Amino acid sequence: MKAIDLKNYLLSTGLFRPDNNCLMVEVDGDKIYNRIPVRYKQNSEVSDRYRYNLIDIKIYVEKYGKQERCVDFIIAGVNIYATHVLNELDFPTLVKELDRTLGSIPKFQKWKTKELRNFKINNII
Repeated sequence: MKAIDLKNYLLSTGLFRPDNNCLMVEVDGDKIYNRIPVRYKQNSEVSDRYRYNLIDIKIYVEKYGKQERCVDFIIAGVNIYATHVLNELDFPTLVKELDRTLGSIPKFQKWKTKELRNFKINNII
C-alpha cells in the first residue's frame, strides 16, 4: 500500500482527520503527491462519543535496519498495538487492525462491509 492509498482509505471512513503538522511527499512512478499527512487522529465527534476508542495512526521511517516506511497504530497516544511496513500493508490487514478498536462503531461497520465487498469485486475483475 502507498501512503496516498492509506490516506484515502482513512479519510473515506469519516472517522479520521489528518494532523496537518507533519506532511510528506510520495513519488509513485511519474506521479508526485505533495502534502500527504503523516499522522491521523480520530474526528472529535467520534472521540467524544466513543472515548475508549482513541486511536492514532502514524507513518514514520525506521531509524535502523532497512529504513522503510512503517505505520504505527496507537491507542490513547501511548500504547502501540500494531506496526506494519507500509509497502507490505494491504487493505484486508488495514481493516483488521482498525476493526480491533473501532469494531463497535456502526459507521465503521458499514464502511468495512462496503469497502471489503468492493475490494473483493476488484480482485475478481
